[in-house]
Amino acid sequence: MKTKTQKQLIVVSIVSFVVTVFLLTSSIFAWISISKKANGSFIVNTTDISSDSEFYLYKDSAFAGSGTKLISDECTAPGEEQCFQKIINPQVSQIISPDIKPSDRMSFALKIVNLSSVNTTLRLSFGGIVSTGFNEEYNKIQRAFLYEITGIRYLNSGIEGNDIKASADTTSMHFHNNELSRYILLEDFELKKNGNENDRAVIYFDLYYDENIYGMDELLVSTGNSNAFMNQTFIIEKFYIELAR
Repeated sequence: MKTKTQKQLIVVSIVSFVVTVFLLTSSIFAWISISKKANGSFIVNTTDISSDSEFYLYKDSAFAGSGTKLISDECTAPGEEQCFQKIINPQVSQIISPDIKPSDRMSFALKIVNLSSVNTTLRLSFGGIVSTGFNEEYNKIQRAFLYEITGIRYLNSGIEGNDIKASADTTSMHFHNNELSRYILLEDFELKKNGNENDRAVIYFDLYYDENIYGMDELLVSTGNSNAFMNQTFIIEKFYIELAR
């Protein structure tokens, strides 16, 4: 028969275990908070040149990124994974998952066609980068995120060609602490006039939560961990599509 002291010890042990599990769960899943302000349309077309575009999000609960998969690997059923899901009128709240943590990668694709009668160049950029919940300016969570083009393929007769990323003017970098109006992803990419070869393309890009970017203390010395970013809110409000003659 257990004594009163033994029963108390058992209760304390159970409570301690529950608290430990809760803290561990929080440290794994509470890297990013959901903001009520994260709403509104994500894509902004800033030119009057006629075009059409489709936006895709790679569905992957492990956040390993799409790798070499193409948008031809399109999701066909609810809950399907390791495939690209077409998002109609993507909203800001759909871009950054609240489940993402350091070392995770989110993949996207943009299919675009030039519908005009002139040759054009394409520019893609991010805007409205917002971090909230940080203790100091230098610990904004946005600086831990890297954005990069992972592939560019012309689409002819419904078939994606070879990856031509190496010859394109692309950017791969982390977001800054200071608020830039635009973060350029791709510049001066040629789309021929409608009806010609190379009048449409698919651009693949990733957002990567870099586990090697750490918080800093008041002396701007690295803390060696990402704890400063926990429970912050990170929002990308706009994705700009610009075609120029």
